[in-house]
Amino acid sequence: ADLTAECEDVERFIDEVGGIDYLVLGMGMNGHIALNEPGSTFSSRARAVSLDDTTRRVGQKYFDGPTALTGGVTLGVADLCAARRIAVAIYGAHKADAARAAVEGAISEELPASAPRRVGALYVFDEAAASLLSRAGS
Repeated sequence: ADLTAECEDVERFIDEVGGIDYLVLGMGMNGHIALNEPGSTFSSRARAVSLDDTTRRVGQKYFDGPTALTGGVTLGVADLCAARRIAVAIYGAHKADAARAAVEGAISEELPASAPRRVGALYVFDEAAASLLSRAGS
């Protein structure tokens, strides 16, 4: 009922257990990670968020019929990047453009999946998602 209090509880729990040891993230088609949509600040913490149109549309695959998706609760980019080890998984040709931008483009709040690069995250691709990388095949 109180999302702000829930997010504060999550932050407190992470602190109490000494942080996140290993974090595995998937990247969305628009470059989001953990519902941190394009434009999420790198200093963001756990919070309720509004979903990007792409996430609303793609998220329909998780439901049996049309479902109104408007928001969610997520750890913030700062929470994610504070993990001791991070892996970002990117799969599918439909994510190839965003994959290239996330690992070879500018690190930008417009592409949250680029933020883990600042802390040495591992990016894992299938061949299709890696197809546009300049280092593909090397």
